[in-house]
Amino acid sequence: MSFKNQHVVSQVLLRRFAEGAGSAEVGVFEPDNLTFRNESPDRVGTIPNLVPTNPEKFEKRWSQVERMMTHAFKLIDERKLLADAKFSKAVRDFVALHFARGYAIHLMYQQMLPVKRQQFVTNMLATFSPEQIVYELKGLRLSRDAAVDVAPKLLASKFDDQMKDDNLMGKTLLDMFSRGRALAAENELEIWYAPDGHDFLIGDAPAVSYNHDTDQVGVLNGVAWRTADNILMPLGPKHVVAFAKKSGYFEATPETVVAVNKLQIRGAIHEVYYRPSSGLGARLQREMPGPPV
Repeated sequence: MSFKNQHVVSQVLLRRFAEGAGSAEVGVFEPDNLTFRNESPDRVGTIPNLVPTNPEKFEKRWSQVERMMTHAFKLIDERKLLADAKFSKAVRDFVALHFARGYAIHLMYQQMLPVKRQQFVTNMLATFSPEQIVYELKGLRLSRDAAVDVAPKLLASKFDDQMKDDNLMGKTLLDMFSRGRALAAENELEIWYAPDGHDFLIGDAPAVSYNHDTDQVGVLNGVAWRTADNILMPLGPKHVVAFAKKSGYFEATPETVVAVNKLQIRGAIHEVYYRPSSGLGARLQREMPGPPV
């Protein structure tokens, strides 16, 4: 099995939005460039080499959660999920997984890495001379002028190698997953059902956090899970799960569906996915502003 392109939106979820005989496809909307297309679920919602070291270890961990969802979806369809503690927990874990193994956390990690790298280089150069660093790392004795140029590059490379060896990205995802599961366990589940003729769509950062006062969406905009007013995630074109104080099944109005879809679009990093026959692609094309002139 290849782990080159690792999913951050689970295929088991994307397939809920897929249609078509044989090779089913999902509708894909890219808000940044206002383009639309249909694509196979296994080709979207991925990050190349998300976990570069021992990815199979982490995929095995994620799959333990994802395997539970086929039956959980059935229970949701039948409005029996909330009576089943085991699969209610599986849904909580599934939402936590999409919080942890997501584009937002990956972007935060990528933004943090250069800062940590420069801190490492600066600290080492404050402790050892450039000549000492070059000799220790390469066994070469260089002049002061030459070592000043070479040492920072060697240290930066050393830092990157260490991050790979330590599998910091993988450890970060597991830590975030653990935090997400702990928070999810503190909440009950509301299951919302879309009315006939209306579909939910899903963004590539589907575990959306929202703050009413600031009208901000997502952790990249400062809406941490613990302080969010709402945390919700579509589980298919007809279902949304939300963390709440009390559990229950609810009928969404058309206005609620629109509001949830807008949050998904605002929280998306790169792409939005929808059921091709839902009419959402055509509706988005009508409602989205045209490209700048």
